[in-house]
Amino acid sequence: MGKDKQAAQAIYDRAVAAMEGKEFDLVCIDYRDGLADDQIAMLLAGDELDLIGNPEFDDWLSAQQYEGAMNVIEVDLGLDDDERERLERHDLIEQLRFEVYDHDGSNPVRDLMGHTGHKLFRYSLDWSYDGETWGLSEQEVNDVAAEIAEAACLDLTDPKVKDAVVEMIANASYGGKLYVMLYTDVEQAVALNAAARTDDDGKPIDEQQGTVTFAEGAYLIMLDHWNGSGHDVKMPVPVTVPWFPGRVSLDSQGPGYGWDQIAGVVTHAYGVDFTITTKQQEG
Repeated sequence: MGKDKQAAQAIYDRAVAAMEGKEFDLVCIDYRDGLADDQIAMLLAGDELDLIGNPEFDDWLSAQQYEGAMNVIEVDLGLDDDERERLERHDLIEQLRFEVYDHDGSNPVRDLMGHTGHKLFRYSLDWSYDGETWGLSEQEVNDVAAEIAEAACLDLTDPKVKDAVVEMIANASYGGKLYVMLYTDVEQAVALNAAARTDDDGKPIDEQQGTVTFAEGAYLIMLDHWNGSGHDVKMPVPVTVPWFPGRVSLDSQGPGYGWDQIAGVVTHAYGVDFTITTKQQEG
């Protein structure tokens, strides 16, 4: 091995050693960039980075990683022009660049989610009433209320709870699906939707993964997407319901009409804390 190649190898080895235990953000997302609603829907569906929705995303990502890695080599590792040229002469600069890739701590999807801000989501309680409610008898209203109470794990012996449920039934004239409305950031919504989806063999799992508790003040809604009607009520107690995978949807992304399209709501009024308790935590 010639002296020049030995010197190049020494530079390479020193640079690799200097990176040990370190991470570098190779991909930087502008604070003005965020996710479009259809891209959020993709993330909720469990799609990965290459399905962000922009067909040029992979090319852009590769270019960002390349520029970021070369900046690390020059600035963070402090290799001057002569050292970089020596590495290039002996085909080591590309190897070093791939070593830098292994230390990439950037997460563009996480950053895009963080820059997107809050959105209006729905958590499905997997229950619906298919029919008109305005003409129901008192007994029929009580029967529907009992079904809602079972779906939402509510105690109808609490008069405030029963009043809220009966109000929702009376004013959601065309029935609809039952949801908890939630105004939160994208990362939180994805976490709420990310109960284990597959088993070790990759087969879909559709079973309860624990419980989720929405704090007092959460809104329940009966929503008819196709008729464009519904009614929401603010719950006077916390709402604890089963936590299932795939129950979260973006209000603006169908099917049919979303609640904000129907009622033109003040979205931040649906901001409420929630807590997930997994099966393991429940014991």
